[in-house]
Amino acid sequence: MDNVTKFLKKTRELFSCVDKEKNNVIKHLAGIEDEINTAADKRIAVIQRDKGKLLLVDKLIAAIEHDRVELLSEVQSIVMALESSKRYSETLLSSGTAGDVTRSTNSLHDTTDKV
Repeated sequence: MDNVTKFLKKTRELFSCVDKEKNNVIKHLAGIEDEINTAADKRIAVIQRDKGKLLLVDKLIAAIEHDRVELLSEVQSIVMALESSKRYSETLLSSGTAGDVTRSTNSLHDTTDKV
């Protein structure tokens, strides 16, 4: 019976050591998990910040494109108005009277003032 008691005592000591080691491994793994979560959170924060910057750049590009299209349309309208006034003035100069030319010049001046 002595051998059984010694074996039981050794088994309990071994079980205690294994239990302590298991707890140490669990604590160590929990620490590693915390480190992984912290690193991941930092990376996620950087990605979200960069995503916000990229979205802002996209919005700025869209606004600039919108302004460019509007400006181009305005310039085209001005060019058309000036070409029309030029043609009208040339017609008056070739066939009109001095009063017609004066009115045409005033009309052209009014048109350019609006621009």
